[in-house]
Amino acid sequence: MTEPETIDQILSKWTDKVKELQPDTIEYKGKIIGKVGSCILISVPTADGKEHLEATCGSKEARDHLAAILEQEAILRVNPKVLLDDTPPVEEPAKES
Repeated sequence: MTEPETIDQILSKWTDKVKELQPDTIEYKGKIIGKVGSCILISVPTADGKEHLEATCGSKEARDHLAAILEQEAILRVNPKVLLDDTPPVEEPAKES
């Protein structure tokens, strides 16, 4: 009977498999911000300090689907209930004795 693999061994195999499946030609120059279908959305900084959106898609059909979505009206919402990272923590009121 063989011993079960450790989590490190499993993660190592998984990482190697992911590297094997990823094409060598794709360089992620920015920050991955999301995924739509098989398209990975990347925020890429420009030389002038701005950012633009790039997408790497798994197929032409996925690219066309993302393009169709982006051609439609975009609805951007701000959720005021979400605490931002730079917001100081809220202190609990002191209990009265």
